[in-house]
Amino acid sequence: MSTTSWDYSMFWHEAMKQLQDELSEQEYSMWFNRMEYASSGKEQITVKVPSSFYRDQVKQRYLATIQEKLFELSGSELHLEFEVAKAETPVTEKAPQPKADSKRTAATQTREPKPPHPQLREEYTFDNFVIGENSSFAANAALAIAKNPGTAYNPCLIYGGVGLGKTHLIQSIGNQVYQEYEKLRIVYVTMESFTNDFIQSIREKRTQGFKNKYRYADVLLI
Repeated sequence: MSTTSWDYSMFWHEAMKQLQDELSEQEYSMWFNRMEYASSGKEQITVKVPSSFYRDQVKQRYLATIQEKLFELSGSELHLEFEVAKAETPVTEKAPQPKADSKRTAATQTREPKPPHPQLREEYTFDNFVIGENSSFAANAALAIAKNPGTAYNPCLIYGGVGLGKTHLIQSIGNQVYQEYEKLRIVYVTMESFTNDFIQSIREKRTQGFKNKYRYADVLLI
């Protein structure tokens, strides 16, 4: 009695190598560094992704290209399956991350989700943000900020018309940073409130109080 073993890992890794050569370093890092080969089946490759948002974005932007490369490499039409990591699953250790100061250290241990941030709406997350034709770049930038606050797109201005998702994206940044970074202080304020605070501080000659209110925010969302 014989058994058949399917292993397409070499084709997957070669396809990723080709993509890395073709894409910018930032784009490849954003969408493929957190995607892992998981297993193979008959004419199928399964990869792990960190969230449904990642899965949907990769399928929308890169699925056709990936499958084309896999076909060229293997000579077979390989179907790509995405396995979304569960929230409670511990993060797989990879190469050591650059050390940051204590305020900017991401929590890597599994823990229960925090209660909602008092200034943010918990339903605003990347997972349920609907990406439109004109919001793809903004969504990618927002996700990069949430993954590496203070380094990518700092500062970042999101501009657009009413109802296009600016508030959703900004609060998604805040919610993800709040859940993943233990000690970062997040301040979310509307532009109107920020302006009123500034004007009032000048009128009442309390500019130092205004500075102190916002200076110590690690992530300032306006």
